[in-house]
Amino acid sequence: MEEEIRTLADDIADIKAGVSGGMDNVPTPPGYGTPNPQDLSAPSPEERSNFEEQDFNEDDFNEPKESFSQGEPMNLTASPPRTSGIDRDYIQELVETILEEKWSEFVTKTGDLNTWKERTTSDLIATKQEVLRLRDSFERLQHSMIGKSKEYGETMTNVHSEMKALEKVFEKILEPLTDNIKELQRLTQDLKKK
Repeated sequence: MEEEIRTLADDIADIKAGVSGGMDNVPTPPGYGTPNPQDLSAPSPEERSNFEEQDFNEDDFNEPKESFSQGEPMNLTASPPRTSGIDRDYIQELVETILEEKWSEFVTKTGDLNTWKERTTSDLIATKQEVLRLRDSFERLQHSMIGKSKEYGETMTNVHSEMKALEKVFEKILEPLTDNIKELQRLTQDLKKK
């Protein structure tokens, strides 16, 4: 069991290194390797003269040398998938391990989503409560303003009625007062004449 886990861990490390480009001893498919230095050597003088002596026509490059037969058409259907010696369960374990690692990296970078959701929900509830408190405060302020304006209106009504009463009192006092002043004026004139 330990050997399987060690092999699995080595395979995961190899896959990661291959994906990230950090693997030095990556096998190269045939035909893609580095060319043989002997193949890249310059042609000998004899080969060069043979090549230069050849007579090339423009037609040599335009027409294919071989003719293609119109025999059987090529089968372009997909071939059955090749199964290699790797077990499907093994591949699934590799994929699950990689996904778990990536998920844990994601969670550490973004944080716990449930904690964020709970914090956001509690902030939202606190904001709603504050809005309700503000609304109650505005309603109380509005009621007190209405009460004060009613009180002011009643006071003005009382002042108005008192002014009316004072006016009536002055009316009643003013007429006898003017009569008394006229009589006093007449008396003073009579006294002056004597």
